[in-house]
Amino acid sequence: MSDTELRRIEVCADLAEAEVVSAHLHRIGIPARIESRPLETSVGWKHFVVIPAHQYRRAQLALAQLPLSDAVLKFLASGELPNSEADSP
Repeated sequence: MSDTELRRIEVCADLAEAEVVSAHLHRIGIPARIESRPLETSVGWKHFVVIPAHQYRRAQLALAQLPLSDAVLKFLASGELPNSEADSP
């Protein structure tokens, strides 16, 4: 991966999170590595997951999460499935 242009795909405050992202990308065939840098204003680190630039769009799609609808959020909070008109007599 060292002879190709690299691009950041994810910035993580926690190293474990960066390792999970990197492992997921590796599983789907996208080489990834973690670069860690100290924060400028406080004690702590930022962890960057970097990938080959030509794989950026594929990695974006692999990591994409769609926003959850209100019905899904309600189900996750209560465990109750929403009533549908098809179930009504």
